[in-house]
Amino acid sequence: MPGAEVSASTAPEKVVKTRSDGSYSLQVKEHTGTFTLTVKKAGYAPVTISIGAEKSNQTVPVIQLTKVYTTTVRGKVVTPARAADPAKGNNITTARVWSSVNPANKVPVDSTNGSYSLQVVNHSGSFTITAEYTATGDKNYKTSDSKTVTTTGAAIEDQDIALNYGYTTTVTVGVVLQAAGSGGSASNGVTVVITAENGHVVGRGITSGAAKRAVITVDHPGRITVAASRSGYRNDPIFNTGRANIAATARTTNVLLSLYAIPL
Repeated sequence: MPGAEVSASTAPEKVVKTRSDGSYSLQVKEHTGTFTLTVKKAGYAPVTISIGAEKSNQTVPVIQLTKVYTTTVRGKVVTPARAADPAKGNNITTARVWSSVNPANKVPVDSTNGSYSLQVVNHSGSFTITAEYTATGDKNYKTSDSKTVTTTGAAIEDQDIALNYGYTTTVTVGVVLQAAGSGGSASNGVTVVITAENGHVVGRGITSGAAKRAVITVDHPGRITVAASRSGYRNDPIFNTGRANIAATARTTNVLLSLYAIPL
């Protein structure tokens, strides 16, 4: 490897370049003890080795430089539902993404679709990409599914990262359908949607079975809204009983909602 720069810690300002066959010769200032030898070349990871001072002339071991790349990683930050099925869940538009190579460089995702483009400079081998949820008023929650990627010199596409929201809460929802003046009864086939404070859908289900309930698991640290809907029915206009706003905690929560028949 020609053109690599070689210097010693005893006089770092004195630099020699390797010849066409990769060899070099460097005169080191008079000193005692050991010193370090550093080899650098653009596009390669620098190497530093320790050299003893016992001999007036030394041939040091062969030094091997490893190629490094500047790699662009692209993808989206999404909810777990969307990671499992692109037709479900949501993109998370308030997050930052960084690499293990340079964790201080935190890149915000696109505020409209949650996409990111992160450049990793001068690295060889594998590294991880991590995302962080940064909605205003919420704590930061690191991703439950960091991505490990390997540099190749080419862009690395479609590296979606799924964020869990924190607590895992099981919400059991029953929905009573009733006409004006009737007591109503629990029903199957009612759609239940659970959203976070920022509008992200964090759970979805349909009431069914003998118990006529929807059992939905939600990953979220704060408050959630549980809403029921069915064709021909609506929320009570005064009490809004087709919706419930509750705190998501690490426990099981039971919710009973009511929908009223739409009057003709």
